[in-house]
Amino acid sequence: MTKIHSATTLIIAMSFSLWSLSSHALTMEQAWTAAKATNPDYKIKQLQQTQNQFDTGIARSVLLPDLSTTASKTWADHDQNSTPGYTITLSQSIWDSRSWVELDQAQAQVVYAQLDVKKNRIVSLIMLLMLILKSLKHKFQLISRMNNIKMHYIY
Repeated sequence: MTKIHSATTLIIAMSFSLWSLSSHALTMEQAWTAAKATNPDYKIKQLQQTQNQFDTGIARSVLLPDLSTTASKTWADHDQNSTPGYTITLSQSIWDSRSWVELDQAQAQVVYAQLDVKKNRIVSLIMLLMLILKSLKHKFQLISRMNNIKMHYIY
């Protein structure tokens, strides 16, 4: 009877210690999210993606037409008629291959940055899954040890 009692006491004590440790500890997901949020490389990649999207807008704006307006009024000291002047100018380049090349490069940089961010997310998920598997393996080993102790005391 003492062996069963001591085995039960041991199992209860181990369960309480595991419960108290797990209630104060971060989960794997929380730890990984916190680590990723403070990772400067991940933040840099996200900022580069935003910058590349902005650069694409700038490269595209070069291909748009230019519109300019001016207004003028001539004043005379004596009673002469003053004439207002208005000018509106719209200009558009027919073809500028450099602008198209710059636009293509900017769009390619956006795609590259998006792929880089997605690659980092995939690597992050794989590492998180590896951590979860390692944690589950450790918990399984602990449970099987507890079962071995329990079986040893019962038989």
